[in-house]
Amino acid sequence: MKKIILITIFVIILLGLTITVIAIPSVSNVRVLPENPNAGQNLLCNYTYSSPENYTEQNSTFEWWKNSINQNINSQILTKENLSIGDNWYCRVTGYDGLNFSSTIQSGNIVTILNATQNPIMYVNGSVQWNESGYYGDSKDVLDFTSKLNNALENCTADGEGFCTILITFSSNNNGMLNSSNLGIYYSESRSSVVSLKIESISTMYSNGTLKIFEFVILNDGSTTVTDIQWRFDTNDSNVINSTLNISSLASNERAFVYIQYNFSSTGRYNVMVNATGISSSNTASSSLSSSIGVGDFTITSFSNLNTDVTKVIFEIQAQNNLENNLTNLNWLITSGDGQTINSTTPFSSIKPNETVFIFVNYDYGKTGTFNPSASVTNGTYTDSKSITLDVIHLQAYNLSLLNQSVNGSIFEFIIKNSLSNNLTNVSWNFDTKNSNVINSTINSTLQSSEQMFVYIAYNFTSTGTFNVNATAKNGTLIDSRNLTINIT
Repeated sequence: MKKIILITIFVIILLGLTITVIAIPSVSNVRVLPENPNAGQNLLCNYTYSSPENYTEQNSTFEWWKNSINQNINSQILTKENLSIGDNWYCRVTGYDGLNFSSTIQSGNIVTILNATQNPIMYVNGSVQWNESGYYGDSKDVLDFTSKLNNALENCTADGEGFCTILITFSSNNNGMLNSSNLGIYYSESRSSVVSLKIESISTMYSNGTLKIFEFVILNDGSTTVTDIQWRFDTNDSNVINSTLNISSLASNERAFVYIQYNFSSTGRYNVMVNATGISSSNTASSSLSSSIGVGDFTITSFSNLNTDVTKVIFEIQAQNNLENNLTNLNWLITSGDGQTINSTTPFSSIKPNETVFIFVNYDYGKTGTFNPSASVTNGTYTDSKSITLDVIHLQAYNLSLLNQSVNGSIFEFIIKNSLSNNLTNVSWNFDTKNSNVINSTINSTLQSSEQMFVYIAYNFTSTGTFNVNATAKNGTLIDSRNLTINIT
């Protein structure tokens, strides 16, 4: 009999399989800081972020819970405006790397908002020296303390031993604690007096043709009385007017107002100058001030920027007819300071004596920078012009610097600032090494008004030499750049 043996052969074919491992980010060590906050401090949801693939954290989300109720505030910082005394707060963080979310982790502590001073005020002998509005839980240097103290010393009545009592007091609308530190007070038995005069201003009170009435102000800005004050007014028209009756005295911080009428010999521009001199004991005080004024025909009394909207500005020209007759066929032009000229299309038909015309002009610089625009008005016979300095700033890139250079590479820093009054989103940057490499930001940022961020870049140059590196900040059409020349040896 034949035996039949059945052999079963299993053939296993391994197909190509792709196994995807999802690298989930994580957060840990979540804490609310400070751990004993008062109502005058901001809260920070502090934590540690990590990614198995070293993915950069971006747009992680936050929750702030007050008395176990979610307040729906998605921000790492909880501002003090949200705080009330006695409330309990904790936070939750969900990390995000642009692809995946981590688990939501709650802070390991719950903080209770403590008392803080409210509307604190510091007085020196009953005079307000410093104050803050709302809850206050910060520290601050109190400036100009010396002037308040000196005023109190000036008005004090010394006791039999020559000492004065000056009260420094604090008040608050809420129970709290204020610490005064590094308070330095120095007492001198005899204090030196400051003898000084200042010409505060020169202005034209009236103008009719070549006739003008001027006002100038003499201020005693010293600490002691100045007597026998004499002055002189140089018209810059070959005439000097001297005081005939001296000012007998000016006490500290006292002013004297002097008015002068003068008829200039011809029209034009003159640099008038005022000088004043006085004495105190054996000390002499003097001061001078000059002013450029237009005489006759007509003048630009004002040229200014009324408003700036990103790179768009609104110029205003004020031009006054100083003639005794009507001024006709007046044209104007503005040179923007960036190579452009804006001309009037229709002249003013007639401007009456002493009448002022107002001219408004819109202009878009289209870029950031410092410009020196000038305005000019003319009717073919009479002309006047005025210039100003104008800063057009929006998104700024500045302070590009080389922090460190070694065999391991170079480290650069630059700062990006939002100088607008509104927030900017999608702010990006790039860094041109001029070594055949351009480094671009991997995530966009949001900058609040006046907020700035610091960018640090590490790069290892492939060759030696001189490189003019460039850092650029961008937000749509808003662009600003800075260059830096470095030597790699």
